[in-house]
Amino acid sequence: DPETGAPQYCTADTSATYIGHKTNALDGTSPKNLRVETVGDVLRRASPKSKVIAMSGKDRGAILPAGKTGAAYMYMGASGQFASSTFYMAQHPQWVSEFNAAKPADKYNNTQWTALLPEAAYARSVPDEQKWFAPGAGKLPMQFGNGDEAPGPRFYGSLLRGPFVDALTLDFARAAIAGEALGQDDAPDILAISLSGHDYVNHAYSAESRLSHDHMLQLDRLFQSFFRDLDATVGRDNYIVVLT
Repeated sequence: DPETGAPQYCTADTSATYIGHKTNALDGTSPKNLRVETVGDVLRRASPKSKVIAMSGKDRGAILPAGKTGAAYMYMGASGQFASSTFYMAQHPQWVSEFNAAKPADKYNNTQWTALLPEAAYARSVPDEQKWFAPGAGKLPMQFGNGDEAPGPRFYGSLLRGPFVDALTLDFARAAIAGEALGQDDAPDILAISLSGHDYVNHAYSAESRLSHDHMLQLDRLFQSFFRDLDATVGRDNYIVVLT
């Protein structure tokens, strides 16, 4: 803030809170600071029956694409669940509550991220275990979870730095398609999915690392599965995909 010197966050809004989760200072909870319309806002004005749903591992990755008339859901690193904020709704719809109640993140406890290709395929990438990597595991295979320890905030937060948070986000997208009946009528809908794992991987290990290389391969497989599911649920000729 140029007048007070207080730090500001792009999607912070102290008048809104996460639904069912603690809201910390500078957590992103609404698009209050967004000064333009989004594509979704324009669509909703032109077609009120259209739905705009956005989800991400990061709050800003969901809130800004959702705009002011859509609905945003963020991955909660403390619980492994997805939550919206009171800016969008008073309580979650039933499909969100059911998704969270199933604790889908727990299946990755004590699961390893392993390389998809033989070692030689990564020859042009920076090898694992560089001394300047972020503290902690910096090599593949990489285990998420700590032996017999029950899943907790440390485990759920660690999922952001790998492919499993992206798999969870796409599973949540599948639940949204079913729960909101997206693409099932004549009103066009927008489903905005921000896959955040690659950002965290690159910050921790660099964009030239073998971990980044393999993570992109993991994303490719996740997209393949997701597009097959879209073909089956929405119909191959009934949706448009935009990748950025």
